[in-house]
Amino acid sequence: MSTKRVRMHPMIVRPAFLPGPIRNASGNGGGLLVGYMPIIEDPADPSDRSEASKIVFANFKREVYHKVLGVVFGPMRGPAKHGEAVGCGDMIARVLYPGIPYHSLDGEEACALACCRAALANYPCPRCLVHRDDLDKITQTFPPRTIETMMRTYHDALGASTQTEREEILRNQGLHATENFFWSFPNSCPYSGNSYETLHADDGGKGGKHLIPHVKDVLRDRRLLGHLNQNMRQVPRWPGLKHINNLTTTEYADGQVHLDTLRCLLPCIVQLLPRNSPLVHCIRAYAQFRIMISLRCITEAQIERLRGYIADYEKWCKEVTKTTHKSFKFPKQHHTPHVLEDLVEKGATYNYSARPGEGFHQESHDAYEQTNGKNVDPQVTRIEENKEVMAAIRMAVDASDKASGTRRAENTTDEPRDSPADDDGADDPGGIDRRQHWALGASDPFTDAQSLEISQRANSAFQKFDPKLRTFLQTNIPDDAVGTGPIKIRPYKCLYLKYQSLEDWSEARDIMRCSSRFHQRERRDCVLVNTEGSDLTCARLCGLFACYLPSGRTCDVALVQYFKSTKWRPRTEWAGCRVYEEKAISRTEFVMLRFLVRGVHMIPAFDSLKPPIHYLNDTVDGDIFLRAGN
Repeated sequence: MSTKRVRMHPMIVRPAFLPGPIRNASGNGGGLLVGYMPIIEDPADPSDRSEASKIVFANFKREVYHKVLGVVFGPMRGPAKHGEAVGCGDMIARVLYPGIPYHSLDGEEACALACCRAALANYPCPRCLVHRDDLDKITQTFPPRTIETMMRTYHDALGASTQTEREEILRNQGLHATENFFWSFPNSCPYSGNSYETLHADDGGKGGKHLIPHVKDVLRDRRLLGHLNQNMRQVPRWPGLKHINNLTTTEYADGQVHLDTLRCLLPCIVQLLPRNSPLVHCIRAYAQFRIMISLRCITEAQIERLRGYIADYEKWCKEVTKTTHKSFKFPKQHHTPHVLEDLVEKGATYNYSARPGEGFHQESHDAYEQTNGKNVDPQVTRIEENKEVMAAIRMAVDASDKASGTRRAENTTDEPRDSPADDDGADDPGGIDRRQHWALGASDPFTDAQSLEISQRANSAFQKFDPKLRTFLQTNIPDDAVGTGPIKIRPYKCLYLKYQSLEDWSEARDIMRCSSRFHQRERRDCVLVNTEGSDLTCARLCGLFACYLPSGRTCDVALVQYFKSTKWRPRTEWAGCRVYEEKAISRTEFVMLRFLVRGVHMIPAFDSLKPPIHYLNDTVDGDIFLRAGN
């Protein structure tokens, strides 16, 4: 929480025994505010302090930090050591031993919790004893910090005969002369519990503060920043992906903007950099690493592939250093291999992400604004209690409404899809067979195939629309006569595709648009088509239709423009680069909607010659990342 006069870090605890969607939510069962950690401001000017004075003040801040932890979590020491009987949700009493198995912290907070020295120290890592000259060696292992070794160092320093000897002992371990609260708190370790945090280590670290700014610096020297902005603006929009209009002139960007920039960056810069650019390979290796560690469910085989991505990333970082003199000796670069330990010991990274906690800052600020600014702790506590009560009431009401809706649904029958006689132009997706994995939305008025072909005669995609549709239906539905009369159809502009995600086997959904005017611009998304081939088959949506046959049967089809393989290659062909050539618009084909798998994000190959070339963007989510063979 930060205001003009007050700066404090909210301390939020989350129950690790609950499923992630509940634990990381903002309602009941999610995070609970237990207190605020004060940020000690330097009463003097830091530039006036001597080196010894800086160490003394830093040590003082660590002592305050751990005294506060003792006040907040001290009452848990007894139960953590001896256990405490608790009535659980299944009405069974159990003896529980509370602990804090992992922490979600940024770099500064991690150093404070571990009582270690800051990023400029000889041993800056709060988890291991890596020297600052080895921070870029991310495939090597270093001795881990443990409670036993750090306590021994602390007591050796206190027993030193001189101040100089004491500082030397502490400096060789990157430690402050502060007794760590977690040394005496059972079931908790301040070192192994310090978890890899993607928001600060990657999106606001390696990616957002180092790689992306370095790309800007390189292109600035080549006077191509304007070209980069132009390419980023032309990246097709995608649900959940922020559209970056001015990458080089945006003064502030949060972690999500940096992540979305990384997802789309390679196609925008590959033709602006020299051939076989190490920077392109470096960004690709890092992007593979970043997407892999964000998977909601990760296997041992994927962890092994992740080791390979880390090795590739280190190799290309060295090449970038040789060509552009960019240094990768910074703490967040070193944190990279620690994610391997956390994935094995703590599970997927979203379990210990700081993203849910970062959203609490706005709530804390709003709560502070409701106080009088004096003795705010009791006032904020009362405000938070009121919010918890309101959340409980809201959950009870929602649960009751959901139960009532379920009972009503069981007592009603499914209504059939609108018939051609019901031409009201309504955008109503109701009545769709729930067994289907697709749904159509944003309907246009009913018409027939021949009339649509005439109205779209200026559009090459609709050439011979009526005979092609008739032939397609006769071929794919041979047992249902199409007849010679007009084929009644209803065009749609939106497609909902449900599929089982390869990331965690849960149900996912893509919302695809096929419209000549969606938010003042043409939008024709691309889809993955299920074919017999081993390679991914991609196609662009040119039309969505529900066809009403004379027998009363309804058939949902899409008019698509397929992509095919091409011999064209970019200046630097990165690992896993998939390039496709878009077929001529006049060579559109029909496909049954049941053969559409999910959406795909196709980015144009900027500065390529015609015919139009596109890259398959396999970093928009974990499912397509795995489908693409990563």
